[in-house]
Amino acid sequence: MANVILTVVRGRDLCAKDRSGTSDPYVKIWLRKHKDSRDAYAAKSKYILTDLNPTWNWVAYKGAVDDFQKHQIMYFEVWDKDTISSDDFMGCGMVDFSSVTPGKDEDFQVTLVESPAHKGEKVSGSILFRVQFVDGSPSKKEAMDKEFARAFAKEMPVKTHSVRVRHKYEKSFTGGEACEFLRRKHAISEEEINDRLVAMLKCRVFVPVRANRFTFKTSVIYKFNSEDNWYLPGEDDLVAEDLAFNSAMQSTGVSSDMGDLKSIPAGPRQLPYFGAAMHVATPLDLRRSMQNLGRNLCPKYQKQGCFKMTLMGQKYIVVHDPELIKDVFAMNSPTFGKICEGDAIFEQLKLFRGEGLTTISDGPLHDQCQKVVLNALQKPCFKRYVAPINEWVSKCLDELDTMKQPFDMTRFLRRTVFRVIGILTVGKDLFDPEFPKYQKFTKSLKYVVEESINRVFKNTDKIPVNAMKFKSEVNLVHEVTMGWVNEHVADYESGKRSQPEEWDLLDVMIRHALRSENGKDVFMDKELMRANTTTAMSAGHSTPTSMLSWCINYLYDYSLGNNDVLQCLLLEVEQISYGDRTYIPTFEDIYKRMGYMTNVLKETMRICPPIPSLIRHCKNDGAMGPYRVKKGDNIMISVLGTHMNSKVWSEPNVFDPTRFEHPLPANSYLPWAGGPRACIGRELALLVGRILFFQLLNRYTIQLDPSSEVVEWEHLFVFPKGLMCNVTKRRSTGKAPAPGAEPAAAGTKGERSSQPPPIGGGSGLPLGFGRKITLLFATNSPKGDVQDAYSTLYDGLAEQNFSFGKFPCSLDDYLPTIQAAAEQGGEGAEQLLLGICSSTYNGMPPSNRAGSCKAFFSWVNDRAAAAHGNPALAKSLAHVRFFVIGCGNSQWADTYQYIPKGIDSGLRALGAQALIDPMYFDASGDSLVEDFVSDCLPTIMGGLADHFGVSLADCGPAPSSQDLAAPDGPAAGSSGGGWTKTTPSKQLANAKGSGKKRRTALNQSIVMPQSATSAVQMQVLPVSPAKVRVVPTAAAPAGTVVHACPLYTNRNICAADYALRTVHVEIGMRDGMSYRAGDHLCVCPENPPAYVERVLGYFPDFDAETVIQWVTMQQKVRRFNLPLNVPMTVGNVLGRIVDLKAVPSKQFLANLSAIVEEPAHTAELQTIAGSTENVRNWLDQNKP
Repeated sequence: MANVILTVVRGRDLCAKDRSGTSDPYVKIWLRKHKDSRDAYAAKSKYILTDLNPTWNWVAYKGAVDDFQKHQIMYFEVWDKDTISSDDFMGCGMVDFSSVTPGKDEDFQVTLVESPAHKGEKVSGSILFRVQFVDGSPSKKEAMDKEFARAFAKEMPVKTHSVRVRHKYEKSFTGGEACEFLRRKHAISEEEINDRLVAMLKCRVFVPVRANRFTFKTSVIYKFNSEDNWYLPGEDDLVAEDLAFNSAMQSTGVSSDMGDLKSIPAGPRQLPYFGAAMHVATPLDLRRSMQNLGRNLCPKYQKQGCFKMTLMGQKYIVVHDPELIKDVFAMNSPTFGKICEGDAIFEQLKLFRGEGLTTISDGPLHDQCQKVVLNALQKPCFKRYVAPINEWVSKCLDELDTMKQPFDMTRFLRRTVFRVIGILTVGKDLFDPEFPKYQKFTKSLKYVVEESINRVFKNTDKIPVNAMKFKSEVNLVHEVTMGWVNEHVADYESGKRSQPEEWDLLDVMIRHALRSENGKDVFMDKELMRANTTTAMSAGHSTPTSMLSWCINYLYDYSLGNNDVLQCLLLEVEQISYGDRTYIPTFEDIYKRMGYMTNVLKETMRICPPIPSLIRHCKNDGAMGPYRVKKGDNIMISVLGTHMNSKVWSEPNVFDPTRFEHPLPANSYLPWAGGPRACIGRELALLVGRILFFQLLNRYTIQLDPSSEVVEWEHLFVFPKGLMCNVTKRRSTGKAPAPGAEPAAAGTKGERSSQPPPIGGGSGLPLGFGRKITLLFATNSPKGDVQDAYSTLYDGLAEQNFSFGKFPCSLDDYLPTIQAAAEQGGEGAEQLLLGICSSTYNGMPPSNRAGSCKAFFSWVNDRAAAAHGNPALAKSLAHVRFFVIGCGNSQWADTYQYIPKGIDSGLRALGAQALIDPMYFDASGDSLVEDFVSDCLPTIMGGLADHFGVSLADCGPAPSSQDLAAPDGPAAGSSGGGWTKTTPSKQLANAKGSGKKRRTALNQSIVMPQSATSAVQMQVLPVSPAKVRVVPTAAAPAGTVVHACPLYTNRNICAADYALRTVHVEIGMRDGMSYRAGDHLCVCPENPPAYVERVLGYFPDFDAETVIQWVTMQQKVRRFNLPLNVPMTVGNVLGRIVDLKAVPSKQFLANLSAIVEEPAHTAELQTIAGSTENVRNWLDQNKP
């Protein structure tokens, strides 16, 4: 009888996933009957340490040929083993065995590809599989082993725990029992016992079942073979639990199928008492336990949807699947609810909140209190809340004008929201200087909220000092709140504030009855009013503060890439305010015109919910989905884990407010909890948040300070700590009409709509608004022409507000994406838009690791050659649109632009469509690559406009930082009615008509002054000049290492009549110096002192000894080549860093025209910068 063996032989050229540049790969395989069937067989190999070319020689399957032929398809995945974090995906593939001939060995070399479930993961390499056919007749030794195993099964006595006797494993034994039996009955030595057991297992007489509760040499129970061979892993205590539960279900009359429910899956390995504390927090990261639970631990149990966990002695069932949460949040559920008595967290919160809405168990009293408080949280009440909220928000924002910057944005927002909530709840300004005790109340309330959680999870209540302070702060909170209650009760008895329009929340609680008994109304007592007032103050200020703080961090931390969201949000604000910085939003504005802002705030709370976990309880035995729960179980709903569940949310880590434009699955979005105990203050929190955020964005431009280092600070709520910001007042660009006035006619100043207008039709929106383009490059030099061309192209497209993919991205890095697009591509696939900048090196593609296109160029040309006569390949990239910019030197005529031309022709051969003809920069003839690309930008924009079907004349530039944060007064060229600024490029587009005819006119050179960047700021430091770094010279300060190297060769290799020089330099090495291939030579100028003094004359506030440094808030800054975060003297910068004798470029002259004071000088500079020819003539006339 023939058998077949499937072997995983080896892998080659796998991608590195570890920081060390290697991986620890292992393979998983699944055998299936056909492509879409369920897995019939699964196995996993061992991992190989630190090897990108591993050799496993692992027998993944061995069985009869007939059985193997039932498995036509094998699907496999390769993973990198990580000890601490989750394993990394390395690629996958599929093998079709239907063509395998029995008796004929065959190898399968399979290239790894990307999986739809792991998009964006870098994948490379291949795996070799081998199918072999061998004689399946059992050997003499195997026959003897099988006979011995059968005799062993008959003789082996059943000496097991009582639990195993009572369930289906009663005829079983442990490894320890087997060893003892073999030792005594058959006198087998210790050395032979293990071999004998293994041999018997290979005979398949016994079936292993995991049993973690046993402490024998092996943690496996062996069961006698039977028709039902395999059982799910289970622990003995779970078996006993199953029996007890089934018995209880039968005795209570519950349906018998309840006994078939599964037990809750076990969670990560846990320590005594501390439980899973080390999985959700570490000694270096104690403030993010629930955040770590949702982000790191829940995804590992996504398939199960829940797991068991112990945390500091408290046992929980952690749930993060909406289908399971549906049962927990079910109305009138007999199984689940909120039981605060005996719960460690709620017992601590009760110490200062009392029997408030959030700390009272389910029951009539909660329902009655909720009904009373809801009277103050209805839409009719919100109409009268809008005016006081606007008033107090405006007062708080006025303080920003005199506030020292940078300031802590979270602290400012907390103070503002506290003042608003104080007015709405008790009619008091909590920061009124006449009542200093109110401000102490805010600090005490913040402290007791944080400390109540510390007392549960860090046992700080055992520390006497902490316990005494907590008690003191709780007493202060009680005293102040009860004082407000007594004051309001006295006002009620004296007839004050008799009209509902004058009532605050505490007035509502005083005047509305809880219930009626014997015909008499029963009202809240003072203690109940105090508890609910404290609850409203605590939860009411924390949620808006957390929501707005995180939203500002996500939008203004430019490294997170959410600038497109910010621009859409600013556009909505401008449409509502008409550009009037004093505009106050109305009730209609908030609920009819702030749709996008609402979605942005909702998305913020999805990424970082104010409370990352919720607690519910099991009131009775019952079911949660397919799982069994028992009375007394604590259910911890991981809100963040639910929000990051990839089964519900596509790309859950991406900040995308458009998710909320469509209905959401039930119980998938839980920042306000859910079910009958959902937060009743959610609409008020959003109302306060929208008004405050709108006024803040309308009045100020916000920037994160370079000193800002944001970390998550978690107690009961999660806040960003270290959110340091600077703000600048914005100028008004229009005037809002008076209330009740007719809106301006369409197309005139003051026009607005509830939604951002679409591109085209005179919208004035940027061409790239909402469009995505991927820019790719290929170069060996990070500071060469390609990089300058790439940056200039990026700037031009960014000004039209295109969104970008990974930046920067080489062609080789993008190869897996384009390969996947070619496999799935065609005319019906999603379109890709690519911009490519490439160079050539002696006819070879760039091969530097950071900018290589060697693999991409080879793939494109090989596939293009195969596309001849193959219609499918010739259309495989029909959904790709692209343009190419090449950088080269025509002095190397044989290979000039060889690589860019090859990329262009290869993509066209595969069906990709070029938006424009390729553009080639010649370093031997053209002046500067920045000028060349700037000249090409109108042509590129025209091609993009045609591609999108947009009239270029209808498109305007994106708002710059000056447009949004300029001093008061209209800007030059501004219409005064909005922030879309009329620029010369737009005037030219409007003057040239439309369609193809305008393309020629747009090809002329238009150089605009570059907008100032907020990414870099200059600081003046109070530091002694002797303590800062310098660019060394022969006369460098003491302690600076300077090597005087001999200059052997300094030769110009360009033609004598060529304006620019390319120099060949040979420098001698000195002792103590080192050089590695790829090191770059930096040439610094030595400017004459007279030049330095002349420049300093224009800056009276600085001298040569002034210490400055440039700092940035971004990880990568373009168009800025001066040292960052390095203190230096002004004299050093001007003398040996900035080249004061450099030839000015056309862009430099355009920038200079925007800052000179004399109008005549401005006009002259604009004329010179108008064309490359003008610049050349001017340089010839003004050569020194």
